[in-house]
Amino acid sequence: MGMMDINPEQFLLTLFIASVRASAALLVAPLLPAKAMPVPLRIILALAIGLIAQSHISLPSVTIGIIGLAMIAGEIIMGLALGFVLQLCYASVLIAGEIIAASIGLGFAAQMDPISGTHAPTIGTLLSMVALALYVAANGHLLLITAIIDSYAIYAPGGGLAVDRLADQLIPLGSGLFISAVAIALPVGVAALLAQLAMALVSRAVPQLNLFAIGLTATVMVGLVALALLLPVAAATIGDMWQDGFASMNALIGR
Repeated sequence: MGMMDINPEQFLLTLFIASVRASAALLVAPLLPAKAMPVPLRIILALAIGLIAQSHISLPSVTIGIIGLAMIAGEIIMGLALGFVLQLCYASVLIAGEIIAASIGLGFAAQMDPISGTHAPTIGTLLSMVALALYVAANGHLLLITAIIDSYAIYAPGGGLAVDRLADQLIPLGSGLFISAVAIALPVGVAALLAQLAMALVSRAVPQLNLFAIGLTATVMVGLVALALLLPVAAATIGDMWQDGFASMNALIGR
């Protein structure tokens, strides 16, 4: 229904329902998470998206009561699903960074991740910055907003959720992203393993060598060099992961 065809109370209720889905998606989506984005700005952005959806798409009337609460719950689930698809891609990059950091002996070197707001290995933070740069370069934030608005036309508030479609998209995407994360970390891990094997042979040949003083340094150096050489390949893999996430997000809303 149009904005001029309803009373102010119904208009505000419909706007609130339309904004819940956008707010839930922005809550978990990368680049605009809850801890890195001020609450007033997140509310304004969610209301703006809801207003656009309300102006261009016919939304059903909203009633206060059990039906209204059910609609709110459905909107939260739908919004979280849209944002969670992209968050899976970002989390997979962090997993790759944690695997690399643990394999080269830098698991103890952690710093605050500006996006998740938690402590993460330095290698993971580096890869996450690369992932976010590729996310913005691919207009991922605009694709997310577009998907949220288009989802209202396909899944109107109170119209039900395609739970089977949600499972069909998230399960294969999660397994594929985990494989991609392991593929990113595997070359660096193999290089670190070869460095440790070489140090073991050296220690057998020269028992007087302080392996604990030299082995860790050599492993870290070999791992960092391998990471620097493989960073372009890792960036290409991360870009493919984002494309898979965008495709799953579009498939989730039936596009």
